[in-house]
Order: sequence, then structure tokens, then C-alpha cells
Amino acid sequence: MWTLTHIERAGLYSREWRYASDTLRPSLGQPQRYYDRNLHKLIIAEQEEGSVDSTVEPRTASLFIWAALTGLPDWYRPGTAADAEGVASALVTLGQQVRAS
Repeated sequence: MWTLTHIERAGLYSREWRYASDTLRPSLGQPQRYYDRNLHKLIIAEQEEGSVDSTVEPRTASLFIWAALTGLPDWYRPGTAADAEGVASALVTLGQQVRAS
């Protein structure tokens, strides 16, 4: 929901950090590394619990999920027919369907 309700800021963090100065770039990458690390840990915990297939490679899954979230600024536009809650709900449902398969 944060990404969807702060879409412009999310776009800056997910895309434009590459163009930041050499002194600013490391601090912009910190949130990305934080979320990636924790998402990776969450996937491993879900595997240990049996909720995620053990053949799923956690790093690849983490990168896939991160790419889906950071891609939102490329297509989501506030005020259109797709409201933030509807998009978030659809993404959660999709994740549950993938998890169940």
C-alpha cells in the first residue's frame, strides 16, 4: 500500500537512484537492500514452515517480488479506475494463488 499511495516517491527510490550523485547513491540504496534482505528471510521462513515450495530459490523469488513492486510506478496511476486498495488486493490474491500452486 505504501508504494501505491506514494507512487511518485516510490518511483524515485526504485528507478531514479541510479542517477543520483556518488555521495547520495549509497543512502538511496539502503532501503532497497533492507527490503531485499528481509524479503529473502521471509521467503526462507515460509519455506521452513512449508508455505513456500522448498525448490523455490529464495534470492530469485525475492528479486521477482521486488521487481513486481518497483514496477508499479511504471503503470499505476492514482485517480484511475484501478484504486490503490484494489491493486494491492489483486497483488495479494495473485501471491496467494501462486503460493497455493
